[in-house]
Amino acid sequence: MNVGLQPIRILGRRYSLTKTAYKYLDIGININRPSYVTIVLGDCHGKEISLSPNMWKELLDLRQTILPYFKGNDDDETRAPSPIHIDHVTLRFSKINNLRILRLETPKIRLAISTDTVLGLFNLEYCVNRLVTSLNGIITNVDNKLTRFLEVAANVTDPASIPMAIRDSESFDRNDLIDCELQALLFGIAS
Repeated sequence: MNVGLQPIRILGRRYSLTKTAYKYLDIGININRPSYVTIVLGDCHGKEISLSPNMWKELLDLRQTILPYFKGNDDDETRAPSPIHIDHVTLRFSKINNLRILRLETPKIRLAISTDTVLGLFNLEYCVNRLVTSLNGIITNVDNKLTRFLEVAANVTDPASIPMAIRDSESFDRNDLIDCELQALLFGIAS
């Protein structure tokens, strides 16, 4: 089974938050036991901050606190709001080269996003909410399929044969996206 530092996400959708896709928002199902929906804010350097659906809602609820800071002129000396905590993420308002930014920080990761990126993030509200609702509706199915595939994998002696054993099992449906992504992304592509 492919176990890396980054969690395996399936059935995801990635939205670029910048024209160059330097920053993105990725929504998908983290494969775990139990699996869960996650919303990830990341950049092209591999930095990622995961938000639960509840944290996402809290961020949206803070829109009236966050957006006024970004509506002022960059040269304006408007006082930045105090840091805001959402679970394990701290939101800090600051400037880089006199441009307003929002820094999202965890104990290990920092991501700075500009005014346009903040606005893009809030503009995706309905898309993200719809995806979260859809993905939450299939979590049980994902966990059941994962359990069946782990049972198949447990009966295979050569790890390189696991992807083929899963594809050849009666549990695998080649027309089901969940099956295809679990088999390819979680168990590897070796055959």
